[in-house]
Amino acid sequence: MMPRHTSRYGCSPRPGFTLVEVVLAAAIVGILVATLGSVMLISAKAIDQSATVAGRQLSAASVIDDIKADIQVASQIDDASSIAISLVVPDRDGDGKPDSVRYEWSKSSRLLTRTHNSGTPVPIAREVQEFALGYTTRSTPPMSTSAPGTLAAFDHALLASKKNYEIKSDRWAAQYVQPEFPASAVEWSITAVRLNLRQHGGNSGSMWIQIVAADGDRLPTTRVLGQTAVPMSSLSGSYSTKTLDIGPITGLVPGQSVCIRLIHSSGDTCDVEYEELSGGLANGTHMMTSSNQGSTWTIPSDDLDLRFALVGTVSTRNDCKTP
Repeated sequence: MMPRHTSRYGCSPRPGFTLVEVVLAAAIVGILVATLGSVMLISAKAIDQSATVAGRQLSAASVIDDIKADIQVASQIDDASSIAISLVVPDRDGDGKPDSVRYEWSKSSRLLTRTHNSGTPVPIAREVQEFALGYTTRSTPPMSTSAPGTLAAFDHALLASKKNYEIKSDRWAAQYVQPEFPASAVEWSITAVRLNLRQHGGNSGSMWIQIVAADGDRLPTTRVLGQTAVPMSSLSGSYSTKTLDIGPITGLVPGQSVCIRLIHSSGDTCDVEYEELSGGLANGTHMMTSSNQGSTWTIPSDDLDLRFALVGTVSTRNDCKTP
């Protein structure tokens, strides 16, 4: 019997967007700015004149790739001209809010700059002789956002053993999550987390429930996207399911993964409930633990899962039809 992992959406997931798909998702009042591929021109003289031709080409290509990477995850285009483009991209500075990125070329200074939020423009290419952004427009369906609901969850697996993990000063726990979305999904957000928690010995002190970015090894990073405090006095001596509002953490893109991290803050400790079944739990979620305040983590496996739910919204374009 397979464990009960749930998702609200029946369509096949996909790892991310192509450049054209993301630009097609960036409608402004129903009008789309699109097809940015191969329309930015940086001449062979754009990079240090002393460099080799191959070196100049590689440097120019790297700049273009950086711009394309931001376009690929952009949820909105705020401004677009032949020499500049402003994008709304997922959170980059850990405040849980989308960021703005602007690329702009100056003909007089021959600098191509990148500005993050309201910061100072930073040159990313010098001596740029030519720079041109070209656009076409087409109508797109409006984006719709769902009501908050379960994005991913693990409840109970038949034959699995229920176990307790004590959260204290040097013992942390985390749950890797990569929700599945329909192909029409543009972005998603997190509004709450549900966990089974209980007091371990007393009702003083508190703990933190955090949403952090996950790395390529499915482990928690130190980049906190959002967090909420849980007083021990809000828990009882027996397990209960606690729904904890967090965020909202917006601007997440399909294919992006996160970790739910539980860390002790002060006072008494608490237990979180998890299940273990050798090789029997699904691949999309994994529990891991740390015995040194997050310096290192156990390797994620299919054997362990917190009993959890990740709650949030998803924004889509077009209908996602299942067979």
